[in-house]
Amino acid sequence: MASVDKAYDPYFQILTLPVEIARYAEQRQELAKQKKLPTFEDLNPNTKFVDNAVIRTIANSDAVNDHVAARKLGWERYPELIRTLYAQLTESDYYKDYMQREERPFDEDKKLLEDFFKELQSCEALDDVLEEMSILWSDDLPYIVIMVLRTLSNLRVSHTELRVPPKFKSDEDPGVRQDAVRKVAGQLLDLSGLHRKVHLELGCRAHRLHGQPHHRHGDGRADLVPVDPREGDARRVDRNLEILLHPRQQHLHQRRAGQDRRVAHRGRTHQKAGRGLI
Repeated sequence: MASVDKAYDPYFQILTLPVEIARYAEQRQELAKQKKLPTFEDLNPNTKFVDNAVIRTIANSDAVNDHVAARKLGWERYPELIRTLYAQLTESDYYKDYMQREERPFDEDKKLLEDFFKELQSCEALDDVLEEMSILWSDDLPYIVIMVLRTLSNLRVSHTELRVPPKFKSDEDPGVRQDAVRKVAGQLLDLSGLHRKVHLELGCRAHRLHGQPHHRHGDGRADLVPVDPREGDARRVDRNLEILLHPRQQHLHQRRAGQDRRVAHRGRTHQKAGRGLI
């Protein structure tokens, strides 16, 4: 069961990011009120983001809080990242438009978070922190974002509890486990179909984002062809989804590719040096 919980950790970790950022924003507003000469804005801050209904639903969710507490998750060790994400959020056009409107409809609160989660993939600071937490979490970020967006899409104003993805009961329950596997496989197939549709619309542009020449789907290039999990390595879908969601993160892949090449080069150099000593 611990392995199942561990697989859900990055989902819950990312899901709670807006909660931490809202808390940080509220702390800033309280500190501003304590100035010796506070301005009118300091004494009467715009609390629309702090009072965001979707953020409050996440913050009050028993399912989220129970998992975070049980797995000892959280962002307490990364205050600099929270400050960075807050600054990026408040400087974004979609946040400024949101804060300027006096109305506070639930769908508008949800749209803000959807935009925020999509933008996460262009944040290099978050990428570095996720790599520090787990070497796999950074590469899994596109999957995590899609899971979070799906959770938000199912949220309604009448809901008092967040509906998080279900987990199967135990390793001794093969029927439930198989159902869970089939459900995940179906989701991957859905994502693969989504990528195929967008890929055809983008044409050569999708290939140029990868830095690869244009080619047809039938030539067997696994790095660009959407992969059916029944036929190949589903992790290859990762980069396709990431590029389609946020092309600006391409530099992160280029950075990692450069690191991999340097490590491989050092390994070959050491091997040659070893043969020279024999």
